[in-house]
Order: sequence, then structure tokens, then C-alpha cells
Amino acid sequence: QQTAGLGYRYMANFAKRIVLYCNENSEYSSVIDKCRTAPDNLPGRALTEIDRQIYEIHTYLSFDGEKEIDRVLNMKKFVEQMNEKYPRASARKIPEIPPILEEKVFENEYGIDRKNTYQIPIGLTYDTIAPLAINLLQQGMFSIIGRAESGKKNLLRVLMDHLYRNVFTCPSEVYIVDGVDRRLREFEAYGNVQEYTIDSNDLIEYLEEIHKELTERYERVNDGESLDMEPLKLIIVRNQDAIPTLCKNTAAMKLYKELSGKLKAMKVCFIFMDVENASVSYSGPEILKSIKDGKNFFFFDDLQNLKICDISGATLRKFKKKIMLGDCYWLSGNEIEKLKIVKAEK
Repeated sequence: QQTAGLGYRYMANFAKRIVLYCNENSEYSSVIDKCRTAPDNLPGRALTEIDRQIYEIHTYLSFDGEKEIDRVLNMKKFVEQMNEKYPRASARKIPEIPPILEEKVFENEYGIDRKNTYQIPIGLTYDTIAPLAINLLQQGMFSIIGRAESGKKNLLRVLMDHLYRNVFTCPSEVYIVDGVDRRLREFEAYGNVQEYTIDSNDLIEYLEEIHKELTERYERVNDGESLDMEPLKLIIVRNQDAIPTLCKNTAAMKLYKELSGKLKAMKVCFIFMDVENASVSYSGPEILKSIKDGKNFFFFDDLQNLKICDISGATLRKFKKKIMLGDCYWLSGNEIEKLKIVKAEK
């Protein structure tokens, strides 16, 4: 009934305001800045501001009734009728980022569709509290970097589970070069995993095989054929020796560059996991330099701890809050998004 009932700090959160007739003219300027007018003393007459212009408006009577109590009873009756007609409908909840983003909550509350697409929803952005999806067909190559036990494997599980569930509509063939600790061993049982190894030298054989097949695809596409039912070739590299081994092999690097460049549109994607978070020297491996320069990776750690590439002071101040389990940063060129990754069901 009075603006004093709503403090200025709270009032500032409401961009749209409607003020009906008040006994004191000062109330209008408290609600609408620089207001020097007042509405007529008629029930339903009010003031509002649209695009910095103040308008006098008249609200309509929503429910019939000679007295206010009659209109209130009709209003309650209407609410009961709507609740009976739409028993499962409810008002949209105020969006928030939960400490742990469960898969069922993610899918139900945000209408996530995990079918028939290589664009995979992976979590919520802190900025907009909206789902973010990564398109494996467009990426070509990205990395997953960060401290141990921070959620890196969970992100890979989200991607792998999606591909496995949709293997018939969105076919994929996965090649895994794991470390000696075999942390990715669980994925070997997935039906779309073609090869699993801990030998870094096997990566070169995989590249030769995939390059040959995608070169044939390239020729068929030029002849007008479609790639719709051709499987996505996903190469996951977690072995610490694999990048140096690949970069020292000139012929293999040529194949890799063609796969991540000219043949990228033939449905191929590389994921480099557990890349060391360290500065890359001028003479460092070429793939690490491309990760540094391209800034196309997920970082599971506080942004202040990022060493593989430089971040501006303004950005570091913006994201100074420490991350929680399941949080990460998605760096894509000059864009940085803080994310909460959905927890994959084991």
C-alpha cells in the first residue's frame, strides 16, 4: 500500500512497475522515477512506464461480482477449476544451480532431449542458468584439463553415454588410447568402442585407418553421397606419451592435421584428456601449442590456476570464486563460460 513497505534495494530488482491511485503524490515518484503526474481517482486507474515514457492506464475487471468479496470467491473458484483441469501443471521454479546436477532433474526441468543428435547437452551455464550442449560434429578437437577427481571423467561419461544410447540413429565408432592406470577401462565394454589400448604407438595405426576411411568419404561426398548414416569417428587420447609420440612422427602429424582440418567435416572428433596444465614453450609439442592458441577446452579447476594459456586480469576477477565439484570452465576462443556439468548415471 506504500512504497515504504518495499525497500529501495528490493525495488531496484523490478524493472516493470504499476502504481495505482495513492493518497500521497510523492508515492508516484518513489515508484516511477521523475514522475510528475498522478492517475485519476478511479478504481482501476494506474500509471506505468514503457520505454522511459509514463502512461496512464486502466486495468480491466477480471472477475464479476458486485462486491470485492464476490470477486475474490469467483477468483478462487477459477483457480480450483484450473487445478482440476491441469493437475500436473505448475509455475516455473526460480532457476538455480544445485550443488549436484542430477541427470533426471536436468532432463525434466530443462526439457533435455537426448535423442537423434550429436549435439550433446552437458550441463548448465552459471551466467544464464540455461543448458549448454557441445556439438561433436563441429568441434573437430577439444581438450579436458584440470585437477584430479574434479569431474573430468564424468564429463566424458556424459558424452559416451549419449553416443551409446543413440548408436543406431547417431552412429559412432570410438577409439580410446588410455593411460597405464586404465582409468577409462569401463568404456571398453560399450558397443560403439572399436579399439581400446594403453600403447601410445597404437594411436598412429588408428590415424592411418581413420584417415583412409575418411578420405574415401570425402570422395563420395564430392560425388553427391550423404554422410547421414556414416559413423562419427571419435578418438579419445588420455595416454601421456601419445601426444609427444604423435608430434615426433612427421607422417602421423600430417594425417592428424588433415583429419582435424580438411577432413573434419567427414565426421571426426579428437578429445585429448588429462592434458598437463603447464605453460607451453615455443619448442613444445605442436598439438599442445594448438590447444594453447585455440583455447578450445574444458578446465576443471579455479581459473586462477590456469597455466596452459593466458587469461586477462578482468576475466580472472570476474571468475574469482572457487569452483565446486562438478564445476568447470568452457573456453572457446575468446569466450569463457562457467558450467555445472550434469552427473552421469553409472
